[in-house]
Amino acid sequence: MNLLWGISSDNTRSKYGRRKPYLLFGGIIGGIEMITYAFAPDYLWCIFLDVIIIGIASNAYYVSERTLIPDNVDPEYRGRANGIKNAIGFIGLLIGVGAFLIAYELFTVQKGDGIIITKEGYIFVLSIGGGAFIVGAFIGFIFIHEKPPSELPPKKKIIVELKEIFDLEEFRKQNEFYRITLALTIFRSGIAAIMPFLFIYIFSLGLTTFELLTVTMISFPILIVVTIFLGKLADKYGRKKYIPASIIIVCIGLFLIIFVKVGKEVNLLLLYIIFPFVLVGLLGLLTPMDAWAQDLLPEERRGKFLGILNNHIYSIANNRSINCRYYCYNLRTDMDIYRSYCLFLNFDSIISKSQRNTINRRKLKIFLLIFFISDFS
Repeated sequence: MNLLWGISSDNTRSKYGRRKPYLLFGGIIGGIEMITYAFAPDYLWCIFLDVIIIGIASNAYYVSERTLIPDNVDPEYRGRANGIKNAIGFIGLLIGVGAFLIAYELFTVQKGDGIIITKEGYIFVLSIGGGAFIVGAFIGFIFIHEKPPSELPPKKKIIVELKEIFDLEEFRKQNEFYRITLALTIFRSGIAAIMPFLFIYIFSLGLTTFELLTVTMISFPILIVVTIFLGKLADKYGRKKYIPASIIIVCIGLFLIIFVKVGKEVNLLLLYIIFPFVLVGLLGLLTPMDAWAQDLLPEERRGKFLGILNNHIYSIANNRSINCRYYCYNLRTDMDIYRSYCLFLNFDSIISKSQRNTINRRKLKIFLLIFFISDFS
């Protein structure tokens, strides 16, 4: 659906704009269904609401939302624009973490050796998330201004757009875009492997609510400042320059975090120092990477190519994260951190050796070979 929504938005010529109708539709439907999800009576309903309804609606929302910066911001300011956008998003994430901690305190019950959140807790958290989704859609629809239809190129049929994806000459023209897609796929594979278990690992340390809040209040301000700073660096010195060194630093943090708890002792000072680096690696480095990918999107077909990018990233990244989760369940949580660490190092080597800031054409065979080896591994 990412691809179809992207193509549809590229070829929409309504008086409200070409992206905003999808932003509004996806936000309203997705937000309502998020709230409805909390009342799902069984597992099958959860699958129907999440995978089908929320999946379709949220894809419409995100494809339109992610094209707004490249559509409206000049390349020399995109790093800063992405930095500000992501920083505001992290504030929203911080609110979400706060809501989860409140639910953890107010809506949990003991079950066996563990603690679970009750249905009331899920209603509380998902109502906040769904409501925010709806509000964001209305704000975007009202305040964002797009080009009038008279300034846009002629529409294309969806079947024509789909055929162009498999055209070899078109593939050659966009080879830089597909290389950045490869790099982002590996990068997000690391994120997908870490995120499901990172907070489980933090909670397994047995910290008090005050200690958890302290970790959060130290880490997120650092993350926000670094994210904005990376956006400025990306505009001033190029998208690539500081990414490899930043990833090496983050990998050190990912390696050290498993030593926060040795035996039964938790080293809080080490956690306070390392956790911001981990969050910067997982979330902050997306700022220059997103700006870089946006620079390579073909003008007037940004929705379509963002759909290709999203489809590839999330399908492969999710498959790799499932593999990591399988090994993690059968071994130990710490091993998941190690595997994600290796994925980040793979990304670092590819981006250092294969990517450039300027659009230079390479031999298609070399790219396909790198792509196959990476996916196979």
